[in-house]
Amino acid sequence: MCAILINSSGPFSECHWYTSPDPYYKSCVYDLCQYGLSNRMLCTAIEAYDEMCTIVGVKMLKWRRALGCGSPDSRAIGLTPAQSGFALLPINPQASRLAEVS
Repeated sequence: MCAILINSSGPFSECHWYTSPDPYYKSCVYDLCQYGLSNRMLCTAIEAYDEMCTIVGVKMLKWRRALGCGSPDSRAIGLTPAQSGFALLPINPQASRLAEVS
């Protein structure tokens, strides 16, 4: 399930050019192994990478339904990726600069 993040022909493949999915994938696998699918763990993990892709200017489409993540974003349940622990993931330093310029 987390493999959607690193799939070279998947919905996130365009974002791979701007920010690596590897730390998000590893965190997703860890969280699912540790906590299972309860509490929207998979959706929250994918949303974290989706948010980073948005920051670098790549909008991801059509991944939610395939994974059963019907909520438009994690704020719908009052939880941001940063609050769920994903803020500790290493990010592309250039992404921060891009976010400041935008």
